[in-house]
Formats: sequence, structure tokens, C-alpha cells
Amino acid sequence: MRRQLLRMSLALVTFSIGVNISYLINGIRNRAVKNQSTNSQAAQSSTPARFPLGRTWPEPRSLDLELVDADKLPYGGYVVTRLYKTVKIEDWSAPERARPEDVDVSYAVLARNGVVLERFDDGSYHPMGNTTKFGVFGLLGVHTKQLLVSQTIWRGGHHWIVRLSPGPRVIHSSADWGIGGETISTLDLDDDGVDEIVESVSAFYDLQDKLSVSQIPLPEVIFKYDAKAARYLPANRLHSDYLLKDLEAIKRRTRQPARDKFVQLADALNVTLRLIYAGEEQEGWSFYNQAYQLEDKEEVRSRVETDLRDDPVYQFIYQNRRRVKQTAELRLPANMKMSLDQRFPGWKYADVDEEIRKFLKEDISPYARPDIINGDFDGDGRTDYAVMIEQRLPVRRNGGSGESKYYLIVFLTRRDGFKRHVLDPEGEYLCLMARGEWDYDYETQSCFTYQTDAIFTGIFEKGGTSYIYKNGKFQTIITSD
Repeated sequence: MRRQLLRMSLALVTFSIGVNISYLINGIRNRAVKNQSTNSQAAQSSTPARFPLGRTWPEPRSLDLELVDADKLPYGGYVVTRLYKTVKIEDWSAPERARPEDVDVSYAVLARNGVVLERFDDGSYHPMGNTTKFGVFGLLGVHTKQLLVSQTIWRGGHHWIVRLSPGPRVIHSSADWGIGGETISTLDLDDDGVDEIVESVSAFYDLQDKLSVSQIPLPEVIFKYDAKAARYLPANRLHSDYLLKDLEAIKRRTRQPARDKFVQLADALNVTLRLIYAGEEQEGWSFYNQAYQLEDKEEVRSRVETDLRDDPVYQFIYQNRRRVKQTAELRLPANMKMSLDQRFPGWKYADVDEEIRKFLKEDISPYARPDIINGDFDGDGRTDYAVMIEQRLPVRRNGGSGESKYYLIVFLTRRDGFKRHVLDPEGEYLCLMARGEWDYDYETQSCFTYQTDAIFTGIFEKGGTSYIYKNGKFQTIITSD
């Protein structure tokens, strides 16, 4: 009853938020709880049909234009200082006579009471030197400020964002994601009071033998702050609507006849990489194969795929899809099945409607089952299992028919066996939520990422709950309603 009341309350709150939250949820759920006809219709629709008509977007704020060009900036008991040093750099503008030159460069440190707490220096310099600037911004809300440090070179650079309270912590470093642009922007895409960060991927500069520097595609990355991880993480799947908002206009340009071959390649890669970084890899390469037909087509694709494999943002976006696909039907290990036989005599796997089985086999894997999944639920590197079972209860003395009781049983594999958890299922079928995937918490009305694999129990086309292992037990979060 308590959970039912909670669901009713949350439903009212959610309705008051309106279409935007509803759209947000559709964007973040990689597994859809929709019927087959809806899925088919969405798959056949054009890009504009994916997004709400008349949607307006906030203008990005270019933080790099607001940074302070000074040698020192005090704030809240901290002091960020710009320092200088001389390094030797080869001038590659004339390779035939290149030799190491002494170049003055700058970097920054953050100190408190004379003690250096953080150093901001990515080690990437340019023969023309570099630029180091900093500033303080309220990215995580109006009641708190964060430090932004920028160290840039020509067509490159890195940015750090530091949370200062309760103690200094780097919550975003573009170097961690292999991003090296001169600019950094922010905007609040989901209107939650916390800014998203926008930076560009610079992984494709090796294509300068195919394109001019100005034509190199620089696909955008949306970073969203994850409060549980205390850092910004790529959220392109969550905000694919924003990333693809003007895609049709670019597609139309690729269909114009008699265009320069360099422009053809630049436009084709622009669309392809936008789709890939929005989570639509298959559609991206399908467009490339159709739009670009010159003789170096396969060479370019191979080189781009190599760059993608080395790109941390791409790896993060597709880390769940890059897992080994389920190629055979899951079976519960014998020792775990024996445990069920002893603890739940007469048990059987829970009956599930054929419609759900069809949905899972078409959308998840031909071998997917609604009553058993496996994953690393406790993050120890071992494969764990979760099963949905039912047990027929004894016939009542008054002659009434026996009822069935449903259980969600989780087996956490240990070196010497397993640990069994008996849970009350709040859904009728199981799905795996992979580590790193984004989801939405209806109780806190906030997005989060799974720190380990998790168990999702769904009520088909209605809602569902995720079970997350933390501090020795499973916690429940309403993640679909």
C-alpha cells in the first residue's frame, strides 16, 4: 500500500512537469517498454519525428569567453595562480628544418594556506606557446560555485572543473576523455538547475590528408553531472535530440549535385559522426554507405573506425553494446538450482505472457528470457544470476485453491560458492541494466548512472523497478512509470 500511494503521488508530480520529463525518459531508456507497433513506427520515422514539434533549446554559454586573463584569482579561501616555465618544442611547421626551440608556456595551480592542492598542466604545448585562464561559475546550482581552469593551444587544449566545497575535487577533466578543444560551453538541457557541459571530440584530426583542418568533423559531447559519481559523464544518449536537432538540413546538403569531393566527404562524415555519437551507430554507417561513393570510401571508414575504437567518449557511449552478446539461452548453474529445490520445493520459473517473451527476443536477444538474467551485480568481477520463480502454496484447509507466491532470487557468486538473496519482485519479467547506463529515479526526480550491473523488473507497458546492490543489500529504485 505504501508503495502504491508513493506511485500515485509521484505520478501527479510527474504529470505536472509535463511533456519535457516524459520526453526525457524516452531519451534515456535504452530498453523501451512499448508495444511492437510503436517500435516499428519509431524505427521507420524520419529524424524530425523523433523530437517534439516546436521544441526550443537554450543557447550554449561559452565559458571560455568569460575566463579571467590574470596571474592570480582568490576565491573562498583558495587561490588559483598562473605560473610559467620554459620547455623545448619542435616547430613542426617546417619539418625539413625542425629543431627543438625554447618556448615559454603557462600552467596553473590551486592552493590554500600556501599548500598546492591541484596542478593544471596537460603537457600539451605549441611552438606559439599556450594560454592559461580561469574563472568561477555556478554550474551545479545557484548556491555553489565551481572553478574552471583552461589551458589551450591553437586548435586544442584542455579544461578542468573543480568543486571547491566541501573540499577541492576535480569533477571534470577533458583530458580524461581525450577531448582537446579551445572552447567549452554549458547549457541546462533538462531544466534541472544543473548545467550540462558541451565539448567537441578532436579524435579525427588525423584525416588532414583527406580534409582541410576547417572541414574536420568535431562531434559534440554532452557531459551531465552524476551526483553519485561526483563527476561529469558523457550523456549523449540522454540528449540525442539536441545533438541531432539540425540533422535534416545537413542531410539535404549532402544530396546536392556536383559538389567538391572534399565537401562531399566532410558533409557525409559530419552526419555519420553526429549519429554515431548520439547513439545511432548503425544508422550513421548506413547513411555513410549511401551518401559517400568515392574511391576512398572503405579507406576512410576504416580509419574513422580506428579513431573511434581509441576514443574514450565513444567507448563510454557504447560500453554496454560492446559487451559479448548473448549467443545461447541462459541456464542456472547446478548448485544454484539445487539451492532452489531445497528452499522452494516444487518451484518453477514464473509464467510470463508470450507478448513479453516476443518483445525480449526481438529487442534484446533471440536467446533472452524473461525469468533469468546474469551480470556482475556486486561489482566483484564474477558472474551473478537473478531468476524470477513462483511456488505453489499448499491447499487451504477450507478447500480453497492453493495460491502461487512469486520470488526474485539473486545468486551472488563467491569464490567458495554463492550468496543467495530472496527479494519481493515488483515486476513480471527481468532485464539487465548494464554498468554505466543512464536511468531516471522517479522518487528523487533525477538522472543517475548504474555503478554496477543491476536488475530491472518490468510491468509490461506500465512501469518497473531497478534493484541495485549497495552496502551488502539490494536497494530498489522506481525507474519506469
